[in-house]
Amino acid sequence: MKGNTLMLVASFLLLVSIASNLYVGGVENSVSTGCIDVNGVKVCFIELYEKIGTITIHNSITNESYTGVPLDKIIEFAGVKNLEKHSYVIIGADGYRKTVKWEDMTRGVLTEEGRVAFEHLPKAFMVKDVVKIEVV
Repeated sequence: MKGNTLMLVASFLLLVSIASNLYVGGVENSVSTGCIDVNGVKVCFIELYEKIGTITIHNSITNESYTGVPLDKIIEFAGVKNLEKHSYVIIGADGYRKTVKWEDMTRGVLTEEGRVAFEHLPKAFMVKDVVKIEVV
């Protein structure tokens, strides 16, 4: 009985380990491509840096500075219409997501490391390893 229980636990742990490795591998691949999905449009960091350029913002809450491509310009680049009428869901590779308004997007950047930072929002809104921005 004890041997069967140990085998069952060992098998379960092995399956969890395999599933975890597959998930992490998929996340790393999506982040390492250097591209994100913006409202169904594939947008690559290199293209953003070349065509839009970067700015530096200073977060008044964390007292830290961040350099990156302006989020509002990324949304415009992706061809979204009626920009100010939408909310935007920023999604990280780990599934972490935050919803912000257009006003927030005009005060934020996407850094080279794939992190979103804002001038006026707390650190909880600074999604890392961004893979997608949904327009809602």
